[in-house]
Amino acid sequence: MRIHDVFISRDVADKIWEEHGVSVDEAVDLLYGDPMIRRARRGRYMAVDLATGGYLTVIFEYQQGAAEIVTAYPSSDWRLAGEAVQEIPTEKMVMNMELRAFEYSPDDIGDENVILEWEPRPVGEPPLCPRDGHPMTSQQQTYILAGGRFIVTYEGWVCSECGEVFLDRQQARRYGAIQMLDRLLKERKDLPKGQVLFDGQDLFVNLSLAQDMATLWRQTASA
Repeated sequence: MRIHDVFISRDVADKIWEEHGVSVDEAVDLLYGDPMIRRARRGRYMAVDLATGGYLTVIFEYQQGAAEIVTAYPSSDWRLAGEAVQEIPTEKMVMNMELRAFEYSPDDIGDENVILEWEPRPVGEPPLCPRDGHPMTSQQQTYILAGGRFIVTYEGWVCSECGEVFLDRQQARRYGAIQMLDRLLKERKDLPKGQVLFDGQDLFVNLSLAQDMATLWRQTASA
């Protein structure tokens, strides 16, 4: 499988974070590692590898030379069986694979490993939408925190046809940090007072807020 891009839609990024506790950057980074990949039903693929908090399962579709992640979740109590498993490294022979989201069973998973062959996108060509093949452009997006008191900006790829917003690897890392900051703010009973404009790297705040927000961001970046 020749591939040059991995994308995840903003909606899916929010879903896997809220429902499964999986950060978008962790899901995208998994495909850039050395995961075990098998064909699954409905033309999709299942990738499993060890992540920060344990084994992680990523389901993705492939077309136009790009992988689009459709969901990701912590692996659980199902184990690949069969002769093919003997070829998997020892650390992967004990991996658990989560099946509940698509109700996969061993019969739904192919026996052969799928190998990703990475190749660069042609220089000067914009990335194509993984769904309809139309060109995408990078556009600034906003993320509203704490009921509109904090504004975060980030870049996303927008399809010229369907209008969907997708994140690549670099953008996913930024978006994942924003999600962590959002959770920290929601969990705090005493929100910082005042107004702030935060672009993911630089803070523009009242002096009384600067230290508090900088501390939150450092906690997010190191989480």
